Amino acid sequence: MENISGLVISEHNKSKRIINIEIEDDIINKLIFPFNKFDLTALELKPFTRFTIAKSLDDLTNNKLSKLMNSIIRDRSTDAL
Repeated sequence: MENISGLVISEHNKSKRIINIEIEDDIINKLIFPFNKFDLTALELKPFTRFTIAKSLDDLTNNKLSKLMNSIIRDRSTDAL
């Protein structure tokens, strides 16, 4: 499994089909600034806002998180996060 700075990636202890992705505090702290631009209602009701936050998270992982998640979902031996 690929190492991505700021993430802890591991197999679930009961099933190899489930991949655990833990986000370290450093990434969360960096994500707070772009997250504060939006109020909770905007996040709940506007899909574009959620995509903006997701893009910020992906940028913080050098665009590797989206590729990892896509590969997990497309792989029949895992296909769960």
